[in-house]
Amino acid sequence: MKIRKCSVKGCSSFKRNPTISFFKPPKANYSAWKSAVSNANCEETIVKFVCAEHFRSDDILNSYLVPHDIPNTFGNRDLIRLKTGIVPSIFFSVDSTSNDILSSIDSSNSDHTYAKCLSIPVNKSVRRELFVENIDIEPYELNAEHLNKRLKLFEETINDIFTFNDLIMQFKRVVLPEGWITHFSHHEIVFYKPKFNDGKMQIEKQLVFKSTLEICVYVYQLTIEIENLSNTLTYPTSLAHLSQAIKIFDLKNICVGGPRSIDFPGVRMKTATLENNQFWRHQKCTILNEYKKCYACKNMSKYFRNALNKQKEPTYIGCTLTPTRRRILKKIKSDKRNLEKSNSRLRSIIKDINFELGKLQEKTQTISNDSIQHILDSEKLSNPQKILINEIINTSKREQKQNRKSSATYSFLRDQDILPLPSTRTIRNYLQLVKTKCGFDEQFFQLFKKKIKMLRPEQRRGMLLFDEIFVRESINVDSQNLTYKGLEDFGGEVPTSSLKANHGLVFVFQSFSANFTQPIAIFASRGPVKGTVLAQLVIKAICLLENAGAMVDGLVSDGATSNRKLWSELGVSGDKDNLKNKFDHPLDNKRCVYVFSDAPHLLKNVRNRLYNKKSLRESPKKPYIRWNDYVEVYNNDLKNSFNAPTKVCPKITHRHILIDSFSKMKVKLAAQIFSNSMARGIEFYREYAKIENLKNSYETQSFTDRFNKLFDALNRKHPAEGIQINSNDFEILEDNFKWLDNWEDQLNKQNISKDEFLTKSTADGLRVTIMSTIELSKYLLEECKFKYVLSAKFNQDRLEQFFGMARQVSGPNDHPCSTTFLQVYKTLSVYSILKPPKTGNCMILDDTTPKITINDLKTVFNDNTAERTAKLKSLKNKLDLLAVQETDIDIVFDEQIHNYFKADTKDCVIYYICGYITKHFTKSITCDVCRTAVIGKTSYSEKPEATIVNLKSRGGLTHPNEFVYKILSNVEISFLKCCESIDVFDLTVDHFLENFGPIVFPCSDHKSDILMFIISEYIIMRMRQYTHMTNINQIKKNANKKKISKLVNT
Repeated sequence: MKIRKCSVKGCSSFKRNPTISFFKPPKANYSAWKSAVSNANCEETIVKFVCAEHFRSDDILNSYLVPHDIPNTFGNRDLIRLKTGIVPSIFFSVDSTSNDILSSIDSSNSDHTYAKCLSIPVNKSVRRELFVENIDIEPYELNAEHLNKRLKLFEETINDIFTFNDLIMQFKRVVLPEGWITHFSHHEIVFYKPKFNDGKMQIEKQLVFKSTLEICVYVYQLTIEIENLSNTLTYPTSLAHLSQAIKIFDLKNICVGGPRSIDFPGVRMKTATLENNQFWRHQKCTILNEYKKCYACKNMSKYFRNALNKQKEPTYIGCTLTPTRRRILKKIKSDKRNLEKSNSRLRSIIKDINFELGKLQEKTQTISNDSIQHILDSEKLSNPQKILINEIINTSKREQKQNRKSSATYSFLRDQDILPLPSTRTIRNYLQLVKTKCGFDEQFFQLFKKKIKMLRPEQRRGMLLFDEIFVRESINVDSQNLTYKGLEDFGGEVPTSSLKANHGLVFVFQSFSANFTQPIAIFASRGPVKGTVLAQLVIKAICLLENAGAMVDGLVSDGATSNRKLWSELGVSGDKDNLKNKFDHPLDNKRCVYVFSDAPHLLKNVRNRLYNKKSLRESPKKPYIRWNDYVEVYNNDLKNSFNAPTKVCPKITHRHILIDSFSKMKVKLAAQIFSNSMARGIEFYREYAKIENLKNSYETQSFTDRFNKLFDALNRKHPAEGIQINSNDFEILEDNFKWLDNWEDQLNKQNISKDEFLTKSTADGLRVTIMSTIELSKYLLEECKFKYVLSAKFNQDRLEQFFGMARQVSGPNDHPCSTTFLQVYKTLSVYSILKPPKTGNCMILDDTTPKITINDLKTVFNDNTAERTAKLKSLKNKLDLLAVQETDIDIVFDEQIHNYFKADTKDCVIYYICGYITKHFTKSITCDVCRTAVIGKTSYSEKPEATIVNLKSRGGLTHPNEFVYKILSNVEISFLKCCESIDVFDLTVDHFLENFGPIVFPCSDHKSDILMFIISEYIIMRMRQYTHMTNINQIKKNANKKKISKLVNT
């Protein structure tokens, strides 16, 4: 029978000894047991059994585990066992001589407290205490020769350290310098040197050995490369090498850093960091150094001194440009120098001319009138010409240069037939011909019909465009119809409210084959127009255009929610399984109207979707389409731009990559991201430059290429690249249509998530636009015999240009007010009809060709009587019925209406306004009876209402007549009740006549005219005051909203 023996070399334990227990290594932890025993034996050993002497006492279970609150009455185990995961850790294979050497080492050289092996008999099932710490051992008295022999023997007994477990068993034998301390745990062993500063302890240096066989070096929590300390401090190592490395670590100086921050306030350095807000340290600082400061930190002082001196000098802004832009800048500077030279020459010429002019002026001052008359007679000039020249000479003699551009001069030139000028009234009438009302204007469509007749049949075909623009809330008085402008107005097409408008809806007709774009209608709304209302307006717009001679084959809009509602009202759908991209023509069952979503807006939406989600995916088998790939191309371009002559993608800027709220609206930035240049840039950095972050960028490149070709096919602008019958663009469009369906199939099958696909609105818009482009292009090429089709005519570019003109017409104004936009719309719409040709050297070959003249404009817009005249006439008729002739007018109103012993502020203001109106209209009254009834006085008045007039008057202000004051006081009451309504004039008049009539007036011949003038002038003036104050309050509200929006994250 074989006897069990301990596998540790030098251990004499065997199974026949009943006081020693043996343990068999578990299968799960066999490799750790084998490594520990092999290291102890200094040779590879097959471990079969290990006795209890090689385990700590707390690793062995020799009693039963019971709760703490229950007394242990079970006694000791008969069969002891080890705790889970325990590995042999106590080995004492050195002989007695080596033990003597260990005990002879002076304890002052190390902070360790060395351990001693003892053999203590124990009872059955209880192992001996094998390892006892903190036992004082008296050193041996040895002579030098004996000590050297024993130290040599000690060095020979030091084993190599292969693993972390080896270090656990040997680390207490490391010789540490003075002040070093050891910290031990099952995961790491730390040798560190503390330092006390101001009563606080800091870890100055530390050497960490981790269980992952990683060795880390730290100085004041800063990581140091191990190569800076020792090249030999790697596994396997030895205690001698470890002790030598710690000694070298202890002797190395720590760099104190660069200059102090307090000595150089305001100076920063990109390659340095500020430590503890005290001193700067260079990023290339070696930390450990032979001297007090490293070379990098020492040189920083010079940089900081120079930077501090530069701060005291005047700031010079230099340019950091690419070579291409540097050439452009050089050309600009050259042009500037040339302009300066040219200006210098022109200033010299102007100086000479002014000198000559001065001589002529002096000569003119000295010349007599007889000499001038003699010169004029000799030239045989007409009398008007003579008068004009005399006036010019007489004007040049005057020293005051003011009031030369007055209406009197214009009237003189016109009245004397010196120049063929129209009257001021005619000019005013021409300007008033353009009416600023919303809705479909029938008078305008009469002009448009004549314009359409001038076009060829193929040029009459086109698209109906519509879009909305945001306008500022503002109201003004329309003097032509005595109502407010700026309120919600659909031209009577649908019911409206009296709220202020903040959106403008514009309809535009765009020809397919002519450079002709015409706005046809405008609507003012409060908020976006609803889809149901849009459907009604679109159908009527198509019908009016068809009746005028145009042929509408398409309808284009952007991706707004209301426009998608319009699609559903017209039966259009972008669903994959229920696609319908057109609807029947409302006037011709044989024709269809194709529906489009604006292609530039769709491209922008795709870009924004990819930017917001950061990645998209076509299928689970393909890599992600990542926004970060574009970022990597841009970053690598920035790195190479300093040395390379140009960038791979020179147009890509910071605004393309980090998109703000304004950049999201820029279609140009989206088109440059999805461009051929970007696709080639991704391929270059992946295949040639071997950028690691772009190794999976093929799908992003393919996605970019796809949308680059798709957008080119949807945005053909030049005839040379137009879509023809056998054009390759049809294949591109059909391929992208199938690709989009396959991508959405992956979403429907739940192979990808919704965040990995486009939004539903964008996907539906792409599908409808691609199909409509294919079908309408084929229809125009095959049925209408077009030579080519420009797909750019299917988008809203011209409408966006129209909005841009409206914003810039009165200076840069992103959001014009509603009344300004209405006026600009009418001016631009009529201008596009009357616009003359660009060149003038042309010959009219066909006299029968219809032409639009200013007479046509007068005939069309001058048919109807102005609403202002009609309303004033209606007021006059009502006053004829209600005004009563009476000689004594002092008893017209009840005396109790006003209490003259007490006047409100409002009554004082009304009294002041009545005085202004009285002075204004009494100048034209010639009837003595009427003057007696309404004329006021200019002397002091004791009435309480006259307080403001008395205080402000210097003798010229007029006090109103009591009759006029009482009438306008009651008109004010009626106005306050109706001031917010759009029909404020009519409602105020009706309320006044119903509640404060009849009106007694002494003159029967002029009573209606006088009363009409008084009442109408006051109401119109109050309307202007009301709109002015309303607009001021709205500006304050907008400013407050803008201020609040800056405090909220959007």
